[in-house]
Order: sequence, then C-alpha cells, then structure tokens
Amino acid sequence: MAGYPYLGKYRVTEGIIEDIRQSDKWIRTTTEAYPGNSGGPVLNSKGEVIGIHVGHGYDARPSNALKALLAASTSTEPLAQWQKRALVRAYVYVKRGRRKYDDGDAAGAITDLDKAIKLNPNDAEAYKYRAKAKAKLGNLVGAIADYNQAIKLKSDDDYAYSHRGMAKSELGDHDGAIDDHDKAIRLSPKSAYFYNNRGEAKRSVGDYAGAVEDYNQAIKLNPKYSTAYYHRGLAKEALGQQAAAKIDFEKAKASLPGP
Repeated sequence: MAGYPYLGKYRVTEGIIEDIRQSDKWIRTTTEAYPGNSGGPVLNSKGEVIGIHVGHGYDARPSNALKALLAASTSTEPLAQWQKRALVRAYVYVKRGRRKYDDGDAAGAITDLDKAIKLNPNDAEAYKYRAKAKAKLGNLVGAIADYNQAIKLKSDDDYAYSHRGMAKSELGDHDGAIDDHDKAIRLSPKSAYFYNNRGEAKRSVGDYAGAVEDYNQAIKLNPKYSTAYYHRGLAKEALGQQAAAKIDFEKAKASLPGP
C-alpha cells in the first residue's frame, strides 16, 4: 500500500491478502494502515493497482468495482459546488465524528454523527459509529438501535453484527448475542476477533467448553492473539483445568507487545 499516513511523509507498506469478503466487494489485508492512507492504491507484487484503501481499518475496494464506478460517471461540477452537497457534508461529519471517538470524545462524536445522519439518513457507517460512541457512554439500548439501523441499510456488515452481539450480552440477551456472533462469523469466517467475541458470549452463559472451541479457532487464525489466550485460560479455569489455564495465561503474557 502506498500513501501518506497521518498526512505525513510518503510511505509504502507491505502485507498480504488475508481475506476476500462479500463476493469480491472487499479485500482484507494485513498491511498496516493509518488515517491518511484512505484513497491510496493497493498494489500487487507486479506494481499493478488491485484496489484502493478505504477508511475501514485494513480493507480495500477492489479495482474492478472502481472501474465500474468510473464508467458510470458522466458529468462534472465545480469543486465548491460539489462540497455543498448534503452527502459530501455528511461524509465530512462522519470523518470528524470518528476522529473525535478515536480521541476519546464519544459525546462530541455523537454530535457530529447526528448531523451526518440528518444530512444522509441512509449512511450505514454513521449509524455504526454512533452506536460505538453510545456504547462507550453506557447507552447500550441506543447503541443496539443504531446497529439495527446500520444492519438494515447494510445487511452484510459483519462488524455491526458482532458489536450488536456484544451490546446484547451486556444487557443479558445472551442468546441474541450468540446469534449475532454466528452471523458475523458466517460473513467473515477467517476473523479471529469474531470467534473471540462469540467465545466471550458463550463463557458468559457458562458454556465453557463451547467457549474454549471458539478461542481455539481464534488462536488458530491468529497464534499471537493474547486476549484469546487469556480468555481461554479463564474458561479452562472454570472447567477445573488449572494447569492448562496457567499455560494459557503464560502464553497470553508472552504474546503481549513489548515496551
């Protein structure tokens, strides 16, 4: 991936394709990506552009989808006029809201995301990130309502399903939580994070053996997943497997990044 992380110096970072999701609509890579990388090209080993990085963590939009969008473009307009469009202004509010959330200002994020949704009520991303901010402030009912709307607008959003499941768990709806984690895993079966989340939901209802199975899968997908080792240790401890639990706690500690 090539670009200007944090709008700083030009930088090229390497990685591999980890997953192709949702019928070739998205590419998930292991490449390190930061704010400012959005819009940067994703290149293969031959230097050919195979996608464009977008603001979804490690995701990129494949080049075939971009070609279709460019082919459909038939007109232009002055930049100043384009910037006044409701959808463009909504996008700016979403970006600013996400930045505030990342900086720890969940209330400020909600204010910006409210404005984004007012301008564009069909923006699934705005609902999803407003849900995250609401959950951080303890408004789990409001978070679930926003995740519901995000999923209604974008039914294949694995992240929204998994995080709605986490909110449901905190409210005591464990069956609903596990069902949401199931859906997230069906959409992205190579996500260690989603398996860990489902393992947590199972552990919360006392299904320690089922939780261990999910943590096993998470660790198989990501052998350095310290959180999954720690959670598996807790589940094994609950099963009376003290020696095995101790080994997992040691592995969790060994997998943590150094100082």
